[in-house]
Amino acid sequence: MTIIYTIEMVTEKVDQIVKLLENTGRLQKNQLIRLIEEKGLMSHMTASKAIDEGVRTHRIIREDAYKGKQKIAFFTVHSDISEGEQYHLDQMEKLLEQFDLRFQFFKEKFPSLSITEKMKGIDRFAYFHLHYYVTIESLWINFGKTRKWATLLNEVRDRQILMNKLMTTGSNLDRGKIGRYIFERKFLYLNEAIERLDEHLNELKK
Repeated sequence: MTIIYTIEMVTEKVDQIVKLLENTGRLQKNQLIRLIEEKGLMSHMTASKAIDEGVRTHRIIREDAYKGKQKIAFFTVHSDISEGEQYHLDQMEKLLEQFDLRFQFFKEKFPSLSITEKMKGIDRFAYFHLHYYVTIESLWINFGKTRKWATLLNEVRDRQILMNKLMTTGSNLDRGKIGRYIFERKFLYLNEAIERLDEHLNELKK
């Protein structure tokens, strides 16, 4: 049986999808249709047609992106999401450039540094790298694991290789001292984090 939808019926269904997207950010089409079906709003085919109608009438925004070589489409009603994504991407790329400039300077100075200067330098670069990596990974997940974030994530992993390579230069004694110092610092950061958590939780108990 063929179901004929009036303009009013189609508009109502687009309204339902717009309202849903207002509370969900942006979704791929299959994710959006699945959510619509779970809410019991309409069937798969009807949802697909309503989304297309929403895009055609400019009530729903379609944003194309890539996962690897696969082109994907996101749907949203928040125009500021793509603007926010580009802002975050620009900021993280600038930070990586700043890291590279500083690391290159440190790398050139490294052979002439004292063992203490080497240890402190490696530790501080590693500290930045850890927080940078976690931030990029979170943004990668938040913005749909698209190619531009995956590319930046791979570049961050490459920086870890460069740091590891620098750590292995010099004598066996120096490498051992640097490695031990880095792990000691990691445990120190973890213990400090636990202490801050305890302080906060104790405040909540008062």
